[in-house]
Amino acid sequence: MDKRITKVYAKGKELLLVLKYPELSLHNNASDLSARVQARTLDVSLHTMLENGTKLKDTFMTTSQTPEN
Repeated sequence: MDKRITKVYAKGKELLLVLKYPELSLHNNASDLSARVQARTLDVSLHTMLENGTKLKDTFMTTSQTPEN
């Protein structure tokens, strides 16, 4: 536990940057989040019937997961 506390203390300024710059992401796993959305979509709709439907679904998922700047 002491080692973990020492590590957190050493990186304190980096960890607290999000307070100074709220636009920073709290994590860096955007690809993991996208994969979760895709998996949840499969849970709900199971699959598409045609290849064209698969392409359309993938395009929609990509555009809906792209953050607006």
